[in-house]
Amino acid sequence: MGIVKQERQTWMLGTGDLHIPKNSPMIGIHHNNWRQRAVLDSTLPNTEGVHYTAVYSISRKDHEHLKTKVLDLVEQSRKIVAPSKEEELICFTCDLFEV
Repeated sequence: MGIVKQERQTWMLGTGDLHIPKNSPMIGIHHNNWRQRAVLDSTLPNTEGVHYTAVYSISRKDHEHLKTKVLDLVEQSRKIVAPSKEEELICFTCDLFEV
């Protein structure tokens, strides 16, 4: 799959861009696993993580505006991450949905 490659006696990152498609049968499990890790991190004392949850009642127009901004942030983050040196493993989760 190209995720890792072996160079001599060392395993190296093969591709830095792994993405599970939206229609994958594994996508729900993937999201759930990382959301659970976020909840766990939010309970740790002195966490450096950013955790924010809010429920709003807003207009359709403002909902679409927020959705556009979130999608822009996701796209910008992917452009930053792609060439970034592998020094830290981080998790970036984001949800915006109607209840």
